[in-house]
Amino acid sequence: MVKVLALTVKPLLAPDTRYRILQYIEPFARRGITVDHRSLFGDRLHRLFQQPGGVPLKMLCYSAAWVGRAVEIARSARGYDAVWISRELSPIGPPLLERLLLGMHKKVVLDIDDAIFLPDEATTSFIHHRLRDFGKFEATAGSYAAIICGNSFLADYFTRFSNRVHVIPTVVSMARYGAVEHRPSSAIRIGWIGMPSNAPHIDMLEKPLRSLRKAMGVQAIIVGVTEKRPWDDGGLQYVPWELARELDYFADFDIGVMPLRDFAFAHGKCAFKIIQFMAAGVPVVASPVGANAEVIRDGENGMLAASDTEWETKLGMLAADSRLRRTMGREGRRTVADGYSLEKWVDLYAAIFKS
Repeated sequence: MVKVLALTVKPLLAPDTRYRILQYIEPFARRGITVDHRSLFGDRLHRLFQQPGGVPLKMLCYSAAWVGRAVEIARSARGYDAVWISRELSPIGPPLLERLLLGMHKKVVLDIDDAIFLPDEATTSFIHHRLRDFGKFEATAGSYAAIICGNSFLADYFTRFSNRVHVIPTVVSMARYGAVEHRPSSAIRIGWIGMPSNAPHIDMLEKPLRSLRKAMGVQAIIVGVTEKRPWDDGGLQYVPWELARELDYFADFDIGVMPLRDFAFAHGKCAFKIIQFMAAGVPVVASPVGANAEVIRDGENGMLAASDTEWETKLGMLAADSRLRRTMGREGRRTVADGYSLEKWVDLYAAIFKS
């Protein structure tokens, strides 16, 4: 039996923790790998960091959590066969915790699903732009026993510093998502789902959504963002995100969208929302940025749109044609089952730890 300590910054509420780490725990156990999970942030602190402002309180809470993690590493890390890090051990400052752990343990695996070695132009967070150490990944990459990257863009970065890099996409369980059944509605519903930090990407759809609402009466549902967008004239419906309803939201979408501004940080994203839409049988339109263009075969299992005109045209095609929506929904599910499912990738990931 291989015993692994999994360390994440965020708790279960965060998608990277759920899908890059926690969803593997049960299938790993059936393959002889036990995983103990510890998160730096609890639910309350995680929610605090999702809100704007409050930097002094955030830093006070963060400092206490940081000390607790240092103590945990010093006391516990050596008792495990391997340590599994999701992204980083702490989101602020130099890699002091990473150096502590790497100095104690030779079998540390880094899993990374975002280009967090680059500034994110879509966020205005003071902590992100002023307190992060973007160079820490280059400084520590060569010390990991393995680095698991969610896409080729991330792998290209880390192979500059390590020859122990693997690509495993962010995946979903088809046993769960394949059971999602569409709930029909009198109006066509275009859905976006994500965290507040990604809300600026929605603004790319201002003109197409306004035009389609006037021409075809489509509804736009924004899940996970409750603050009204500056350009919203009443055409957007905002729905708070709840873990208990995670899969249920997809049943109310006729079309899914993943707009993505084209800058360096965005190229590190793992097309995860596309994969969720596809797995749930929802036809999807997305920006041709980064991994999005690897997952979508334009016109077959989804559509790619690079301009206001393309967004309006392709969303309009899907809104007007229920048969096309069903066909693309089926093809999307097939795409995920064949290439982006937990069932396909779990054995490869387990083999990395066993080796």
